[in-house]
Amino acid sequence: MSRSTLEAVYAALFARLQTVSGLKVCSRRLQNCQDMQPEDLPAAFQLQGDQGMQFRGSTPTLNTWKADWLLYAHTSDLSVAPSTVLNGMVDAAKAALAPSPAFDKQSLGGLVEYCAIDGNIQIFEGVLGDRAIAIVPISIVLAGF
Repeated sequence: MSRSTLEAVYAALFARLQTVSGLKVCSRRLQNCQDMQPEDLPAAFQLQGDQGMQFRGSTPTLNTWKADWLLYAHTSDLSVAPSTVLNGMVDAAKAALAPSPAFDKQSLGGLVEYCAIDGNIQIFEGVLGDRAIAIVPISIVLAGF
């Protein structure tokens, strides 16, 4: 595997997010959920995070890069909790990062060793309003030099 560039990896990850169906907005430029119009929801955003590097002596440096997917849901139906809509979005995000059946890891098309949801998915349920938010933490692991 040749060394992957930051942009190639984050672009490939964003391409996976874009496979989530039903999104009205999907971007790498974050918008505040409360500033968005209901007709622009559901929405998803990708944020680039920390880029950890661990030197391991005689082996290549281990790179662990982070990203977050922010998922915004909305419902105008007062009998439906916004988290009901959000749950389907979280399931779709998980499926977008699932490895293909032939492989046991998501490698973003061979760019990385693996990419996976890593950590607690934070849910802001919005029980007093019409919106809900999920933050999906993602780790990307690859060898470096």
